[in-house]
This record gives sequence, structure tokens and C-alpha cells, in this order.
Amino acid sequence: MVVDFVTICGRLIPEMEDLRAKLEKLLIEAEDCELIGRLATDPDKRELFKKLAVGLRDMAHDIQAMISTRTPKAVSHQIKDGRMLPKGNE
Repeated sequence: MVVDFVTICGRLIPEMEDLRAKLEKLLIEAEDCELIGRLATDPDKRELFKKLAVGLRDMAHDIQAMISTRTPKAVSHQIKDGRMLPKGNE
């Protein structure tokens, strides 16, 4: 029998926990890169960190899409403008 649910008895399936943890980590790293880019005095480093932030948010978006396709309407967080929002705050 294949389990196609996000939760079993209120607990997340480990695979979904891993994806959500990676999603959150990528978004935090993207925010850190964005902050470093804003604070950088060297224009090349500023541009590099801004590009890194964009790339990390793109990866986070891909993981969010994977979560959504595996569990429609069961995702507890949504990404809007590169920020993770609790479900229901769309």
C-alpha cells in the first residue's frame, strides 16, 4: 500500500519533513545572502551575493513545487516574494 498523505496520525512523513527543512534552510540562506549583498562595500561582492540570493530562492521555489505536487493543498507554508508565509496568509 502506498501512503499518499502528508501526515499520519498528526505526524509528518519523514520525506516531507526533510523537504520542508531544506526549504526553510534555503530561504534563510537567501535572506542572509541578500543582507550581505546590501552591506557589501565592494560592488562585485554586492552583485555576487545578490545573485546567490536569487539562486537560493529559485531552488526554494523548486522544492516548494515538489512539495505541492506530492501533497496538494497540504503544504503548511507558501512562498511569496521570497518569504515563507504560514498557510492561509496568501
